[in-house]
Amino acid sequence: MHVDLTTRMRGHYATVYSEQTELSAATSAGFRTWSHAITQQFAALIDDYARSERPAPAADSTVPANLTLTMLTGLYRWHDPSGPTSPDDLADRVLAMLSGPLPGLDRRDG
Repeated sequence: MHVDLTTRMRGHYATVYSEQTELSAATSAGFRTWSHAITQQFAALIDDYARSERPAPAADSTVPANLTLTMLTGLYRWHDPSGPTSPDDLADRVLAMLSGPLPGLDRRDG
């Protein structure tokens, strides 16, 4: 879903992230707080998934959460929607990459 959204709303992401330096100190702090909360929610999803696949969650789920979210929000910078990799192919590759630390994530059966 995130790959699809980011590739379709490429201009929006470019505008939001390129103009972050123009935010007031209060707005910038609010954005960081919101971003931290999103990362923590994603880390909790990773922990839930890890518990469903094996007895104990991964050591520090904020690391894969931050790496994944940074990569996904940066798609607008490097992915060419008219290039050889479609958004669906890109999503498959992201899931395959994440299936290393989160085994089975790339399965399409569930």
